[in-house]
Amino acid sequence: MMKLPARLLDWTRIALPAGYFAAIGAAKRDKAPLLSVWAFRAHFAMWASERLMGKSVSFAPAVEVVTAPRASNPNLHAQAGVFTVCDAPTPFDEAISKLLKSLDKVDDPWPGSSFPLIRFDIPATEAPKLLRLLAYEQVDAARMFPRACWSGAGDPRTCTLR
Repeated sequence: MMKLPARLLDWTRIALPAGYFAAIGAAKRDKAPLLSVWAFRAHFAMWASERLMGKSVSFAPAVEVVTAPRASNPNLHAQAGVFTVCDAPTPFDEAISKLLKSLDKVDDPWPGSSFPLIRFDIPATEAPKLLRLLAYEQVDAARMFPRACWSGAGDPRTCTLR
């Protein structure tokens, strides 16, 4: 099972760019059998921190959603990027599980109908097909990296990043 080992993760608010980044990563390396897209309910982080503030729980990881100015960063704007910061020294998915258990201990469980972190998998062999389908939706390197493609680093009609 794949883990999310980083304390700082970059996300996108839009599913298609997430699929693009997972597929492009799988297309470049053919070792992993699956390509995965994770979905995180960002409002969960704020909801959980409000519920646990001032409560004494043995371990409740702090998860914070952080945004950066998108107007001055064309790539971040195109990718609808956001970030999560987690203070736990464990993979992100385990930190979310621990956070949910901490909420249960203070009798304030997550009211959502589903887990706030969900993983979607497809076989990595499907990455080229996914990239082709995403290109039909105009989700490609030229759209995800406009600064590189329009600044002379590549031909904007056939922008390919190395």
